[in-house]
This record gives sequence, structure tokens and C-alpha cells, in this order.
Amino acid sequence: MRIEKGSRVTLAYSMKLEDGAEVESVSVEEGFSFVMGRSEVFPAIEAALWHRKEGEAFAFDIRPEDGFGRYDEQLVRPYPKDAFDEGPLQKSSDGPIRAGQRYTAETIVEGVPVSFLVKEVREETVIVDFNHHLAGKALKVRVQILKVG
Repeated sequence: MRIEKGSRVTLAYSMKLEDGAEVESVSVEEGFSFVMGRSEVFPAIEAALWHRKEGEAFAFDIRPEDGFGRYDEQLVRPYPKDAFDEGPLQKSSDGPIRAGQRYTAETIVEGVPVSFLVKEVREETVIVDFNHHLAGKALKVRVQILKVG
């Protein structure tokens, strides 16, 4: 059976950066299932799987813009240091907020969690990067199609 829109697909896969560092993997024993055409995976993954069959194994690359997006300098912004003096950002499990650490906080208006990197802590400001930590990175993907239903 070939993969079509609406097919339930189960995969084993590994996703690595160009330098070989593993981002994520799912073994044959675990399997990862999704329904084709429901935007449950990157469109680039769906495009690579389209019309393939159960049992096929192959590799492909995902460009940054088709994965976690390009790195956007506009998402690097200064914030007043006192904005980090209250609530869950005052201290992490490792102590005060530090450069090089990733944090998660809820947005004030919508209460949606947002992840960010503290790039620099200055006397009056904190430089924050809201890019996904894999933004700007190309991905190398190896896939084995375990089941198509």
C-alpha cells in the first residue's frame, strides 16, 4: 500500500544536524505514527514520504526554512533586567538567570509557554533570543516506513 493523504503511517527515524549530532530518533520498537495530510509533521517530511510503500528505507535532507525556520535576528531583543526579577524567571534550579541558559515562561496576555535563550546579562538589560534552538539548521533524516494503513 502506498502512502496517500489520510494514510496512517508508522516510522522509525533519526534526525541529525549536518555535523552528525543527533536531534531526535525513534526506534523500530517504538515507532512514530501520524496521519498523512494533517500537518502533524513538517511538510518536507510528508513530501518525502508521498507515494512510498511500507518497508522502504531512505534518507533525505531538510533545509532550515523547511524545518525549524531560518534564524531571525529580529527575534533577539533586549528586555529590562527588572522584568526577570519576579516569578519563575528570578531563579532557575541553577540559581539566578544566566547567559547561555534556555528558559520557558508564559506570555502575559495568552498564557502560552514560550522558550527563549538568554544570550547576555548586562547591568540594566537582558538580551533574549526567541528563535527555536534549531532555527537556521539543516537536518539529515533517515526513515524506515514500518506500516501504512
